[in-house]
Parts: sequence; structure tokens; C-alpha cells
Amino acid sequence: MIPMAYNSALTNFRYDLNNYIVELRRISNLAATFLMKSDITKMQYLNDIENDIFDYGTRFNNERNPYIQREIVFELKREVDL
Repeated sequence: MIPMAYNSALTNFRYDLNNYIVELRRISNLAATFLMKSDITKMQYLNDIENDIFDYGTRFNNERNPYIQREIVFELKREVDL
């Protein structure tokens, strides 16, 4: 049986992860739209961002330790804040 506190922490971390993913996609789309002229460069940049997002999601889903999950969320948050 999984303790209630663990479920609550996991839910909060998942919520934060999803919020930062949405924010990263929004920022990267804006940057690609307004700062990049070449369509090929835009697509490569957005593809790199999607690959990074997939990596964060995979690492988060494969990890069962809530402390490491928290670190993954904080790592993504630092990337969004750049």
C-alpha cells in the first residue's frame, strides 16, 4: 500500500512538471517565431526542445524516489527560467 503523503507529493510533482513543460513549449514557440528567420532552424530548435521535454518526462516516469523526482522538476524549472 502506498502512503497518502507519497501520492500527494507525486501528484504535486506531476502538476509542476506539466506546468513547466507547457511554459517551456510556449517560450520556445515564441522564440522560434520571432527570433529565427529560417524555417529549418526553427524546426530543428523546436525538435530539440521536444526531445528535451520527452527526456524529462521519461526520467520522471521511470524514477520512483520522490526526492529525485523533485530534482528533475527543479532541473526543468531552471531550464525554463533561462
